[in-house]
Order: sequence, then C-alpha cells, then structure tokens
Amino acid sequence: MVENKPLLTIQDLSVVYDNGKGIFDFTLRFSKGHFVALVGSNGAGKSTLMNTISGIQQPTRGTVEFNDHYINAQNPYNVLGFSPQSQVIDWYLSVLDNVLLGPLLAGTPSRQAKNLALSALELVGLKDKIHFSVDQLSGGQQQRVQIARAVAHNPSFYLLDEPTTGLDAESAEAFLQYLKKKTEEKECAVLISSHDLDLLENYCHDLIYMDDGRVVYNGPISKFLASNVSFQRYEIEYKGELSEQVLVELEKIALAVHQYNPLVIDIKTDKSVAAIISIVEKSASLVNIKSERLSLREKYLNMKGRG
Repeated sequence: MVENKPLLTIQDLSVVYDNGKGIFDFTLRFSKGHFVALVGSNGAGKSTLMNTISGIQQPTRGTVEFNDHYINAQNPYNVLGFSPQSQVIDWYLSVLDNVLLGPLLAGTPSRQAKNLALSALELVGLKDKIHFSVDQLSGGQQQRVQIARAVAHNPSFYLLDEPTTGLDAESAEAFLQYLKKKTEEKECAVLISSHDLDLLENYCHDLIYMDDGRVVYNGPISKFLASNVSFQRYEIEYKGELSEQVLVELEKIALAVHQYNPLVIDIKTDKSVAAIISIVEKSASLVNIKSERLSLREKYLNMKGRG
C-alpha cells in the first residue's frame, strides 16, 4: 500500500561548502509515525541537513524526494512545516497575520486558513495576542509565532530546527506532547533538533546522531542508550555510615561518585560491581543495589568524551 512507503527519502546526499565542510553521504527515510531527534555538536551539519530538506540549500550531490502520494500538485509545500533556527517573522504584520501566512502559502482557502491559524495560536498559548504586533512580544513569544506558522496547515512532515529555544518549559512540553500524539496516530513524521536532550528523550522514538557532517547513529533511542557505554551507573542503598577510608577507596576505583547516601557511583564496564560492594561492606551493611540507565544527555556527553 502507498501509506507504507516512505514519506521522505534522502539518498546519497552531500552538501559540500568551499571550505570542505558540510554533510556527506546521507541516506535516510522517514515514514508517518516517525518522531526523530537530530543531535550533534554545533557545526555538525544539522541545520545544513534541514535547510537542504526544505529546499533552501541545494545539494552538491544526491537527492531529497517526497513521496508524490502526499503532495498536492497545486500546493506542493503543503506537505512541509518548517521552522528554521534563524527567526523568520514578518515584523509589519500582526501575530494572527503572521501565522495566517502559513496555511495561505500552503494553498488553504482563506476562511479555513484563519481557523487553522487560530487553532495553532491556541496550541502555543498566544490566542489572546492575535492582534498584537510581533515587536510587542517577548523573544519566546516570537518563537511561538514562528512555530504556529510552521504547524498551522497540519503538514505531513515537520522539520523543526531548535524550535524550543526561548520557550519556557511548559510551552516546550506542550508542543512536543502535541507532536508525539500526531506521530503516534501516524498523521505525520517529525524531524526535530534541540540542545535540550532530556526533552527529546522524553518524546522522540528515534535518533539521528551527527558528528563532523556524517551520521554516526540512526535508529531507536533505546538502542543508542544501550550501546557503546564505557561505564555503568549503580545506586547502592546501605545501613550505617561509610568511613573516611571507605570513601577514599571508592573514589580511587570509581569514575565518578555522584552522591553518598544512597551511593550513586559510575564504574567502567570492565570493572566488577563486586569490588564496590566489598568496599562498602567494610563499614556498612548492603540493603539494595540497582543499575541506573544513562540519560540521552549523559550518553551523548560520554560519546563526546566529556562524560
């Protein structure tokens, strides 16, 4: 069936700048239901990838193709909702008119476009400011206007470059919850980048990890978190007190000691936790021990050599 075919296919894509930097040899596929986090250091190529998907940046080689089934021939951009990293706002228009441009440019009839714009403004918490000029808004509110314009026409593919920058925690959570619901109902696919890795981990299903213009990992976040970990974190509950000598011994064997009661400690994966237990039991009685899963942020920093 057509619905099982990818919504977007990227094949052997490279974008090479004059200085030799860019992105290289990307082959990716996105289908409805995919909620994908795009992570990497500044300069890794995330914005280049997104700008190329949107059509702003031309590839040096390779292709970016949307499945024709999802594209309206009269309004081809209806399929895409793009919020770039740089702010794109029409400063001479009201909040409502800024958002209204999204569905209008996507070919939506005027009356329906207004209803969609109002719904999008309600989603981002700005429905009470529809007649404000955008320069009357805070930076975070202006970011919400841009998000609302990108999503108002209910696109099939959301391309969101740092959309939560400047948003308060409540607004960011509400927006990602909205996207998660739409992907779970297979209404769309989402590719989103953000430096808030904890937020991405809570909502995204899959991960593309970029480094130096190349894909290092592409797959489920759960498998990324389980792979290539150089250390394991344990939480150890005990009765009694840890003596000064025990604390010294623990700090010698551990990569890091995060807290002491309960004891939360990182050790290399090639080390036995039994050594930690034997040290603890020199001055306290063991109650319970459990391993803790590393967060996406911790795993990412570990891979970058800063964990």
